[in-house]
Amino acid sequence: MSDKSTAKTMFASLCANYEGSKKVREAKALMLVHQYELFKMKDDESIEQMYSRFQTLVSGLQILKKSYVASDHVSKILRSFSELFDQKVICLLSVNDKKWVWHRRLGHANWRLISKLSKLQLVKGLPNIDYHSDALCGACQKGKIVKSSF
Repeated sequence: MSDKSTAKTMFASLCANYEGSKKVREAKALMLVHQYELFKMKDDESIEQMYSRFQTLVSGLQILKKSYVASDHVSKILRSFSELFDQKVICLLSVNDKKWVWHRRLGHANWRLISKLSKLQLVKGLPNIDYHSDALCGACQKGKIVKSSF
């Protein structure tokens, strides 16, 4: 460092030594993107530990200018939970959506019935809910699974 005459040359030297060359940065970015895509919660870790690992990974990507949008992060975290958290994730996804709350309140009634109850105003407090034939919650999906014979 003592051989550098200006602050600009000192800074350039520090950047080259700390960040590496362009090829090194690209290799780091590719490695972090690969880790991001394969990110999963480990069986023996808590949600806080998983989130800490995720934040470290995202920070590294941001430093190397390979960032994702916030909605990508949310969906990645929700997909990364281990199987123990599957039902809790479904609950998290639907907790703020009134149609899913009412679907559960009405004993997982089908959407056509909920829509009819809403239009005829037969249930007090039920908001106007449109019919969605393709929407299934996790509990309803499990209830529709049929065991096949050997």
